[in-house]
Amino acid sequence: MEIIVALEAFRSTAGRYPRSLQELGGGYEGADQGYDSVGVMYHYSSSEKERFSLSFNYHGPGTNTCSLVPDVSPPDWDCTGAY
Repeated sequence: MEIIVALEAFRSTAGRYPRSLQELGGGYEGADQGYDSVGVMYHYSSSEKERFSLSFNYHGPGTNTCSLVPDVSPPDWDCTGAY
């Protein structure tokens, strides 16, 4: 998923995860305030240098919400909805 690659690249450069998608940039600036151009809305937060929370939802086909669980190895997605 491209947003995960962008988050990891930011962390590699800055030594921490971005505080918001606005800070991440790269076209994700408004994706936590409304649906992006392909119909995905992201929910992102980071309060510590090494941790973040990311979930997203989309409609069509189906309606789904997925959340990343980054603290397990390997990181795991938890998804629910109508596929």
